[in-house]
Amino acid sequence: MSDDQKMITKQTDLVLQLLNLQRHDWLNHVQVLMSYLKLGRPERAEEYLRRVTELTFQEGMISRIQFPQLAVFLLSFHALHNELRLDVEMEGPIDFSTIDIDRESVYRFLTGLVFAVQEHLDSSAPDAASMLISFSQTEEALVIRFDLDGMLTASGEAIVAKMVEQQSAACMTEWIHTEEEWLLETRFLYRM
Repeated sequence: MSDDQKMITKQTDLVLQLLNLQRHDWLNHVQVLMSYLKLGRPERAEEYLRRVTELTFQEGMISRIQFPQLAVFLLSFHALHNELRLDVEMEGPIDFSTIDIDRESVYRFLTGLVFAVQEHLDSSAPDAASMLISFSQTEEALVIRFDLDGMLTASGEAIVAKMVEQQSAACMTEWIHTEEEWLLETRFLYRM
C-alpha cells in the first residue's frame, strides 16, 4: 500500500471513529430525555434539551469560524482524548477570514497549550479535569481565555509559562494559577 493510500485509510478510519462517537453521544442524549419523560419530569427534560441545544449552537458557531484546522481540532478533541474534557464557548460569531491575524500562531499556541495541560495534569485530583476555552473579539484583538477545572503539576506550570513567554503574536492579559483556580487569558493583536 502506498503512503497516500495509508494516509487516506487512516483519515477514513478517523472520520468513521468520530461519526460513531457522535452517534453514540446523540443516543445518550435521547436516552436521558426519555428517562426524564418516563419519570414524569418534563421540566428536567426541557432543561436538559436547552443544554443540548446550546451545545449544538456552540458547535455550529465553531464550524463557521472559517479556520478549518482549528474548527476540526475543537470539534473533535473530546472524541479523541479522554484525559481532559474540552468545552468551547464562542462569545459571538468569529470569522477568521475577516480578521488580519497570524492564524498559524493562534493554532500552534492553542493546541500546544491544550496538549501541555493534558500531559501535565495533576493526577491527584479526584475528578477528571476539564477546560473551557472562550473566544471573544475586541476592536484590536482576538481574546482567548483558558479556564481549567483541575490543576497542573509544577513542571506543567513551567511549560505553560515558557509557552506564553515565547509567544510573540499574543500577549497575556491575565494568568491566575492558585490551588483554587487556573485561568489564562491571551490577546492576539490584529495586524495593522
